[in-house]
Amino acid sequence: MKVAVATADGQVSGHFGQAPGFTFAQVNENGVADLEYKANPGGHCQTLPQMMVDNGVKVLIVGGIGGGAVANMQRNGIDVIGSVSGDVNTVLESFRSGTLTGGAVGCDHNHDHGGDDCGHHH
Repeated sequence: MKVAVATADGQVSGHFGQAPGFTFAQVNENGVADLEYKANPGGHCQTLPQMMVDNGVKVLIVGGIGGGAVANMQRNGIDVIGSVSGDVNTVLESFRSGTLTGGAVGCDHNHDHGGDDCGHHH
């Protein structure tokens, strides 16, 4: 299964759209393989969902993510695990072993999205 992790300096990024990049990995019962980092192309309302689809992603792991972005991922058949923090490699291994604990998805920090939270896309 292809998994993407919003990544900032080797850690799970606290915000999907503002993540510097994403770590993609193939995860199955045998382990985590084919890790590849790709920079965030920007314009996340349109380009990030397409980036995930183009890379065959089935699960997205993030710290925080807005409701509109979650809906965009789900429309594309991508499950979202939010409220995750820690080292990307450790998180991927926890996901593989079934021990990853996430929480509610949705941006939970206090900052102004300036209308850039993708909530207007339906």
